[in-house]
Amino acid sequence: MSSTKRKSETGITRFSKRIRGLAPEGAYPYTQTSYLPLEVKRIILEDSTKSDLKLVRLVSKDWCLAAVPLLFDRIYISPRKHDLDVFSDIIDHPVLCQAPRSLIWDAAYFLPRNNRKDYMQRLLDEARLIHRRKFDDPSTPYQNFINACFDMKYGAEARDRVLSNYQHAAFVEEGFKVWQENAIFERSFCKNGHFYTALCNGLRKLDRLRSVVVTSNLWNLDSQDAHAEVLFCKTHGSGPPLLRSWDLSYARPFSIPGTYGSAQDFRLISRALAETAVEIRDFSFYEDPYTGGLTLSEIRSPAEVSQLSEQGYFAYRNLTSFNIKFCVSTEEVFDYTVKLFPYLLSQMQHLKQLCIDIDEVGPMEKSVRMQCHDHRIILPSTAVWSYLTDLRLTGATFGGWDFVMFLTNRIPRLQHLQIHDIDLIDWSWDGVFEGLNLGPRELWSISLPCEARYLRHYNGQPYPRGPDYVWDDTEDEDEEIERFFEKMEYYVIHGGRHPNLPPEAPSSRSARYLEPYLTMEEDDEVERKIARYKKAWSIPADSNIGREEKRLALGA
Repeated sequence: MSSTKRKSETGITRFSKRIRGLAPEGAYPYTQTSYLPLEVKRIILEDSTKSDLKLVRLVSKDWCLAAVPLLFDRIYISPRKHDLDVFSDIIDHPVLCQAPRSLIWDAAYFLPRNNRKDYMQRLLDEARLIHRRKFDDPSTPYQNFINACFDMKYGAEARDRVLSNYQHAAFVEEGFKVWQENAIFERSFCKNGHFYTALCNGLRKLDRLRSVVVTSNLWNLDSQDAHAEVLFCKTHGSGPPLLRSWDLSYARPFSIPGTYGSAQDFRLISRALAETAVEIRDFSFYEDPYTGGLTLSEIRSPAEVSQLSEQGYFAYRNLTSFNIKFCVSTEEVFDYTVKLFPYLLSQMQHLKQLCIDIDEVGPMEKSVRMQCHDHRIILPSTAVWSYLTDLRLTGATFGGWDFVMFLTNRIPRLQHLQIHDIDLIDWSWDGVFEGLNLGPRELWSISLPCEARYLRHYNGQPYPRGPDYVWDDTEDEDEEIERFFEKMEYYVIHGGRHPNLPPEAPSSRSARYLEPYLTMEEDDEVERKIARYKKAWSIPADSNIGREEKRLALGA
């Protein structure tokens, strides 16, 4: 045996013994130490990549036992053959089926392409997102195609020229064939009910499952650094099996708003969860920033709403986390449809986290948007969530006082609040923030958007602009507004002086923002109450008091 081979084997042995908890080899004879507890091993491995965990499984049975729950903590399913084969292998394995805690449904679809040109347009759109720059020394037709995409000028003529030059290339022929095969398989597999059967079979066998995620964003390339995401997926083994093995020269499936059957996906997962009686704790449906959501207008009959209500009750009543995105349009939403999600949410009495996002398909007029984004389409009018601590709302329309009452009375333990792209049909945001300042006693944090256009009041005017306050039109306005929102976040939690008060106004004037929904005294009476409170508690007259002191002084 050569010396090089002996050194290599010695190094492997030393590494193997070291990772198993044994003393490293050296000049002194080693003594075997006690094995690390399983919990400690999992803490050591929890930040490891999938590729590293695969190597750790080969060290010993003990380390394999520690790595398996981390390596298979998420399991993916989709109506595609490669993903289904891996899914079946895991759920049929007596050990691996105990590992997954989260089931992720890849809801991006290979829509049938009419011709090769449509497929190539898809491929061309992705080219410059996946690759950061041109190839210095292209050696394959695909690399030449990428360079041609970077050199291509804007315009239909230049685009058609690139498409015609490469339409018969081998990577286009092969990729188009793979696309069509996946499209045909997934459509027939769903149409024949085989996908529903596979989904139910998996839910029954995954005993430790606690989370279900339905998303179409796994293949998405609309991020700022798509190249880094593709590279991470390839290197670290993240994502569905088909995505990890996908050839970069092939076009990817669609994950754009309104692509394919969001309501159909919701019906299917609700029915499967109800039939299998799996008690999941976390559910997320199309909760992606770049893709579409559940379109309510696709639910078109009272019978369907009744069926979904019954199935959803058994599927979601024990949830502690519910994340969902809706995609509204100008199509009519019927009265019976409006009753579906208010009913389902009212039954989720164990919720601790709730995320609601309302987006739209295409531009809308202001009046139409106010109507389509009405919170009463989604949120119940009387339900109280006693355990809810984290709330994120995006894209909803509220009445000002209704919003304050919703946050303070119906979510009594609210601790963390995120709001974005919210419209007030009456009142102003100053009144809402004053109400929150005097309202929830357990609120720890509030997150506001950094741009004025994502909070609107006074019939669509961006906050903090409005009748009471006008910002100077300067280059530094965006930074000034961002600092203003930071001050407002601090004020809602800690109290002090309202950030939107004019410099000459007394601090007590902020209580008047609650009009006309509260009966308050005149300004001088408010000031006298606060002055008496300061005197009684020996607080300096010129100091600002916190929200608890203000509440006590005003008798709130």
